[in-house]
Amino acid sequence: MWRRYLFLWLLFLLIIFIEISIGATLEWQNKINILLVFIIGSALYYSFEYSLIFLILGGWILDLYSGMNFGVLTISLFLTLIVSYLLIKNFISHKTWWSMSFVVLGSTVLYNIIVLIISLVLYGMKFNYFYMSLGFLNLFWQSLLNILIVFVIYFFRDFLKKYLIYYEK
Repeated sequence: MWRRYLFLWLLFLLIIFIEISIGATLEWQNKINILLVFIIGSALYYSFEYSLIFLILGGWILDLYSGMNFGVLTISLFLTLIVSYLLIKNFISHKTWWSMSFVVLGSTVLYNIIVLIISLVLYGMKFNYFYMSLGFLNLFWQSLLNILIVFVIYFFRDFLKKYLIYYEK
């Protein structure tokens, strides 16, 4: 049992490491948002509590390495998780690849819109001297790459079930 927890935490740390290393080389719109996919996936397949713990720790770590104001990414991830979890809880009965893809697609769009709104509000209040722009081509590529990650994760899920904590609600 402890190996499953250890594997889950090591997977989380690996995702944070990949997110930071990719984020350092690419702009924020173009990068693959692996942490968002991991958080939404853990909310869909595991529990809201696990995804909330991963969100808080991962959001704080990403905020430390981000060029934006501290808390923007964590707040954006939190609001996206709340909306996605309500969507998962109330409307998704079968946890298929299509349902996960649609939730991740909606979450990616919602996350980018929330980051854009927070960035514009902070820019308007003179707390931030730059604002983020939302390019539709960048949003398209980020959504497509996030869905590709969902595709890979979903079809290797049977392998991951042996090592991760898995229970249905």
